[in-house]
Amino acid sequence: MDSTKDIVERERTVKLIAKTRASIRKKHRVLKTGMMENEIALKKQFKSIVKQIVENTERDKSIDIMEKKRKNKRERDDDDDDDDDDEISTQIISQRPPWNKRTKRLNVMSTIHYTPIESQQLSPQDEEVFIGDDPSLETSVRQVLKTPQGRERYTAS
Repeated sequence: MDSTKDIVERERTVKLIAKTRASIRKKHRVLKTGMMENEIALKKQFKSIVKQIVENTERDKSIDIMEKKRKNKRERDDDDDDDDDDEISTQIISQRPPWNKRTKRLNVMSTIHYTPIESQQLSPQDEEVFIGDDPSLETSVRQVLKTPQGRERYTAS
């Protein structure tokens, strides 16, 4: 009975450690890349909108190609048996598509601004955090976040 309690307790401890490590990795990534959680949330929020805009532009391109083909295409007379008639009739298509085929194009530029890694100024103490994947990474990140400068740097980036 005691052995099963020990196993259950060990499993809980392992899950807690895994959750803590994942959280620390996430915070480390934020510190390293300079990307804030708000920016990540914005990317997730606008993902569907950007996807729709891309699909609309691809559809518009295919429609434009079809119209150009029609525009450049010439029709000959239906009466090909009569060789005396050398006239070629052309179909005239207006430059503007009909009102029902026109699509509204939104001039929406949604950009997500972030600070590039190259432009960030790291102190030697900060650079030590990013060296290697040694087991003390968790400890060093915690130590940096305990200092006022570390917390300020985390919230500012």
